[in-house]
Amino acid sequence: MIDKFEWKNVEMEQALLDYVDKMAQIYVRPVDECNDVNITYTTRTLSATDLIKQLKEKAFELSFLSNITKDFVKRYNNKELTNYFTYEEYIKNEEIQKLLKELELDKDKFWFLILFAYDYSESLCINGVDVAPSAYEQLQTLINAINPCVTDFNLENGSTIDREIKIEVRIEGMKKPIIIDSPTAIHLLIDSCETRMEEEHMENLYIMNYRKPLKESKSLKDSPHIYYFTKMFLNFFDRTESIRNKRKKGAKHSLKEMEIASRLVYFTKLSTNKTWLDIENETLKAFIKQYKNLDLNYKTSNIYTTFLI
Repeated sequence: MIDKFEWKNVEMEQALLDYVDKMAQIYVRPVDECNDVNITYTTRTLSATDLIKQLKEKAFELSFLSNITKDFVKRYNNKELTNYFTYEEYIKNEEIQKLLKELELDKDKFWFLILFAYDYSESLCINGVDVAPSAYEQLQTLINAINPCVTDFNLENGSTIDREIKIEVRIEGMKKPIIIDSPTAIHLLIDSCETRMEEEHMENLYIMNYRKPLKESKSLKDSPHIYYFTKMFLNFFDRTESIRNKRKKGAKHSLKEMEIASRLVYFTKLSTNKTWLDIENETLKAFIKQYKNLDLNYKTSNIYTTFLI
């Protein structure tokens, strides 16, 4: 296994990250186009070796859609990933290797997938940053709540709503809040907001989707972290056609998929409970049932650049 990505063999090294990049696409919004990449020239003449190295580095920058993959490579090269488990232990784990062969998965590519899933899930569930809803989300929530209440509008009587609504605005330094309880004023406010958001496609603006970090963040407990870690692999399997084709008709996941996800919990030492080695996967099934509604929409990784909105 390579100790560092140096891009001496770009095709081979890039291939090792195939599974990581596929999983990364699940957790980030695809980038529509690459940023312009410029080669930095200096007053001195670059040697052929330096020029080739720089070109390879820039080619690498263009080769991935997701910044997450680039962040992962940097952390791998800087040896910032966990050392709780090793490649040697992974290769010697006969059960995991057998399952990989049966699922027709590349063992080296899958090794990097394990490292990434562990690092990403930990950066989100344990060390993640809690964030507030974005401006777009706040406005859309208000629009969605009030619009169904508007039943009529005419120039003589204004707006009619089917229940009492009051918008209260508090401004620092003002003793009394501003109260908006006129149905027509509320309707006009919401309608104007919705129209402008649609006309200017504000759902695509960065500033409208920015989520401000909260002053304090809470770590999740071990159990939801384990659930999220295993769910990353199950999501990866869902997007791998060769694995989907092996499932029995109507099955959400095969026993082999469930087993390898379960065994990885024990292998990575997320849990030392040997029930995770149970072939029937009862522990994993229980976790999936218990945490299926886990909402991490307002928590973001403290390491990886994410674009989920």
